[in-house]
Amino acid sequence: MVRKVIFTAVIFLVPAVVLVKNPANGAFDHVIRLSPARVIVKDEQSSVNQDKPDTGIASWYDFKEGAFAASPYFKKGSILRVTNLANGKFVDVVINDYGPNKRKHPNRVIDLDRLAFQKIASLKLGLVRVKINHLAD
Repeated sequence: MVRKVIFTAVIFLVPAVVLVKNPANGAFDHVIRLSPARVIVKDEQSSVNQDKPDTGIASWYDFKEGAFAASPYFKKGSILRVTNLANGKFVDVVINDYGPNKRKHPNRVIDLDRLAFQKIASLKLGLVRVKINHLAD
């Protein structure tokens, strides 16, 4: 299930004050005042804990010929287990690209490399419903 995440940010124009800590005694012994600058405060929950889908549609593309995939939800280098919900077959892949475009294909959660897709379904199907398990970053 895909949940919407509301991102909030506030921009202030403030003078900056930097306190410098003395490593010898642990006291703050210098104050540096800087001219006004932009400070951005973000909602940490929204930027860090973006909800990732656990099921959706997988497509395939011909790219690197291996256990690779593209996803708009998982960062590059993430290792995922993608399971075909129709037959239970699965493949472990490494995310190496961003895609498919969420606006153009809102139900697609992952693009599998051709060889990875073949391990779980026939290329003739083109699209399959899958379950995604995040194994590691």
